[in-house]
Amino acid sequence: MTIPMKTLTLAFGLAAALGLCSCAGTRAGETAAAEIEAIAPSGDASSGATAAGDTVEAWLIAYPFQARTDALTAEGGRGGSAYGGSEPFARRELMPELDVNFKGIAFSVEYNEDRGHASAWKDLVMSRRVNASTPAACMTCKTGDIGEVFAEKGWSYASMPLSAFTAEEHPSITCANCHDLSTGHLEPKQPGFIEALARQGIELDSVPADRMSAYVCAQCHSEYYFEPVTRRVVHPWDGGLSAAAAYAYYQGQPSGFLGDFTQPDSSAMMLKAQHPDYEEYSAGVHAAAGVACADCHMGKVDDGGVIKTSHRIASPLSNIEGTCMACHTDRDAAWLRSRVAVIQDTVFAAQRDAGQAVAAAHGAIAAAAAAGSPAARLAAARLLVREAQWYWDWVASANSMGFHAPVAALGNLAKATDLAHKARLALAGQ
Repeated sequence: MTIPMKTLTLAFGLAAALGLCSCAGTRAGETAAAEIEAIAPSGDASSGATAAGDTVEAWLIAYPFQARTDALTAEGGRGGSAYGGSEPFARRELMPELDVNFKGIAFSVEYNEDRGHASAWKDLVMSRRVNASTPAACMTCKTGDIGEVFAEKGWSYASMPLSAFTAEEHPSITCANCHDLSTGHLEPKQPGFIEALARQGIELDSVPADRMSAYVCAQCHSEYYFEPVTRRVVHPWDGGLSAAAAYAYYQGQPSGFLGDFTQPDSSAMMLKAQHPDYEEYSAGVHAAAGVACADCHMGKVDDGGVIKTSHRIASPLSNIEGTCMACHTDRDAAWLRSRVAVIQDTVFAAQRDAGQAVAAAHGAIAAAAAAGSPAARLAAARLLVREAQWYWDWVASANSMGFHAPVAALGNLAKATDLAHKARLALAGQ
């Protein structure tokens, strides 16, 4: 049976856009109602979603607009922001203090700005951080095959060498990462994320569409660690989503996890934050207003007179008319861009101050150790610099430069700066 292309593209809109558009006010409701009427006037909303088949290849043929916009994630550029985008520049260009703070971990070898979804697998394979001991757990969020890999191998894949998989052909991030290909429904595939929800008593079958639209992003844009030995991906959310809750979780040494690396100057055991974008978003005003990730990062565009959800997942600034201005109808693009710039510039300045204070603390501890400082003072200072760097890195490793939750970001950076200074005071017995 041949299904009209308009029906297919609109059906994808139901499966993807309805769950992905939860902007405050009337925008989401009006959009959803219009799409429901256009897709399924008979009330059968699933027929179009399942018409494509259950393979990524079939979906890419059936949904050409979504495939075309998704492919644009391979393009570079800063996306209108001075701090992010998908241009793989070295982050140390913005923050030279990374050279000190990440000494002793592979991030000192290479730490580039991430490129888009279409490049995720290639960038993993080509990364200078990858070596013979790199576990396959690192591919968990880099390929659309992760659901199939986990179904076949369970968590045993995580402790296998990554090279066992990079020698094969695997796709980058695809439709399958976020959708059940047989129904079109939004569905996270990342096993560690699903387990983290289960520990909170959350079953995916009972999650409403607007929350699921955040979950498909949260499954990878979030903090995690690899469990010792098994290398299982674990999210430290048992006590909450804040930086403080995650630090307290790690201080409990879960499954014997002590930290990610030892900074060789200070000899402090450190933690490395992993892009806690979902956690930051959850602390911000947009989450509180019911705005989902896709409302800002998968804006609306006009495709031949039909308004559709773009799958070019990018900064809202790259499509400000279809993102920010859809809700902020009383403001123009120039005003909105200026507000983003003010927030990000303010957070960046505080981030630089905090990062430099942490780097100075590492140096001070090294000097004190060389001078024969008492062991108790060194131990106290090392614990303080560990915590200081955690709060700094929570902000530095995220992708919004504080925009998701500027109040929380500035609060974390203030803690980082204060703790770094206290680390130096501890060396003097204060």
